[in-house]
Amino acid sequence: MSKRDLGNLGESEFEKWCSHKGITVNRSINDKKGWDFFIQSTPDDIEKPNIESLIQVKSTEAEKIKIPIKLTNWKNLSTTSLPAFFLILKYGASENPEKAYLVHVDRSSIIRTLTALRRMNVKNQAHKISKKTYQIQMNKAIELSKPFSDSFKNEIEKIIGDPLKYREEKQHIITRSGASKLRKVMISTQNNRPEDIIDWLLGLKKIEIKSIEEYSTRFGIEKKEEYREIDEEVSVPFIPHSHIDILIQGEQITEKATLPVIFRSVSLEEHWKFIIEGSGLEILFQTENKIAVSGHIKFDAFNENTICNLKQVIPKIKFEALLHKLATEQDMIQFYLCKDNKNIPLFILHPDSFLPSTERDEYIKTLIQFNKIIESVNLNNNVEVDPKYIFRYKESINSTYNMMVRNYEYEAKFDETVELPNEFDVPLIRSFFTGVNFIYIVGIVQFTENDKKEKCECCGRNKVFSSKFKILKKGIMHSLSDDEVDGMFKTSIFEVLKDCSNKLVYDNSIDLRGENDSLVSQDKFGLSF
Repeated sequence: MSKRDLGNLGESEFEKWCSHKGITVNRSINDKKGWDFFIQSTPDDIEKPNIESLIQVKSTEAEKIKIPIKLTNWKNLSTTSLPAFFLILKYGASENPEKAYLVHVDRSSIIRTLTALRRMNVKNQAHKISKKTYQIQMNKAIELSKPFSDSFKNEIEKIIGDPLKYREEKQHIITRSGASKLRKVMISTQNNRPEDIIDWLLGLKKIEIKSIEEYSTRFGIEKKEEYREIDEEVSVPFIPHSHIDILIQGEQITEKATLPVIFRSVSLEEHWKFIIEGSGLEILFQTENKIAVSGHIKFDAFNENTICNLKQVIPKIKFEALLHKLATEQDMIQFYLCKDNKNIPLFILHPDSFLPSTERDEYIKTLIQFNKIIESVNLNNNVEVDPKYIFRYKESINSTYNMMVRNYEYEAKFDETVELPNEFDVPLIRSFFTGVNFIYIVGIVQFTENDKKEKCECCGRNKVFSSKFKILKKGIMHSLSDDEVDGMFKTSIFEVLKDCSNKLVYDNSIDLRGENDSLVSQDKFGLSF
């Protein structure tokens, strides 16, 4: 057995390495905290942070290296955000080490330590921590090449990389690894009715509670975090829920619509109850032995008497539109929960549950058409609208929708006495008051002599067809001033039309206050689609 002080020999050897490589080394006066040295090396780039770490040096003459480390030391090296390493020096007869090994206190070592600490804490064995040891995992050791000082410095820098990022990631391991997002809550109550307990957990009612215990889980080990005596009627302290999408489609009609909702569900023995809320939708169902015993569905995508944001309300309106379509066509309505790109069947509803009123259907149709018009001309649909005002324009919106979205042909009619121009343009002007703003679209339909022509069966006038439409101006006027709106039509729009073409003819319905004197007489011309 050697009488050499291997511990002091190894630590002196390490200090010599650091001095040789310009590493600042600080010896621990009291090494009971698990480390012998705190070291710092300065990178060549002066703007980068110093590389800092904790080192524990172990020296041995044994051929088969087994080094037990107290759990207290593992804790100290694992729960600091600083990088930590074991340096194992293997000595032979010489005063210089024959081999050197570097072992990083890595993620798996930290998790092993934290798991052991939690297990001991739960078993009330914290007082035994200094008696528990774990071996250094030599199968993870990096054997350093000679010269050892160079190899040591290179390996340390390679493992640590960016010091700030390293410390951030290690801190995340320390605080978050193995932690469950769920907490177990145990309640004590004299109420034995499953229906009451389910309603309490869903936040629907209060019940008398004797006590509440809360448990956290980390590394699969439960730990009691809190115990409270209550002895009174209380609401549930936390309502378990998830944010999820609900999807509907028919059995025959494959069209789909989705809405973001909040899903709450509780099951107890053979009882199950769930609540879906959000985006104007409210569903509550209760089952026993997988058979529905009660439930209701309520859906109100928008209030016809309340101003709403078009962009926000459109997904809800489309959802309601599909509900009405499935109900009208007597197709079974299938509900799914959408999670992780999977559709989970929830329930199927008879179409008679959603028989819409004709007026409500007209509101929905008009709002959807209005939104598609805005999208077709690339205006922002993030606007406030009053459904009542939009509904007033339903005929104009429908015709504009047919022209701009459904690409109907435009039809120009001329009296037989009017000589048909070889090329001419017809202005198309649409404006809608949303109850808050004016939205306007100005464009021209372009006709040429090559376009299709025929006689109108109704009036005998000459007809020319075209599908060429060009937008000249569009916008949203954030004003309720009649003078401002009137001025826009008298000046801005007319100037746009006048500047864009010298081939304009006008529809009977367009009033530009006589400023079109040099153009084809209005009373001889009409435009339809």
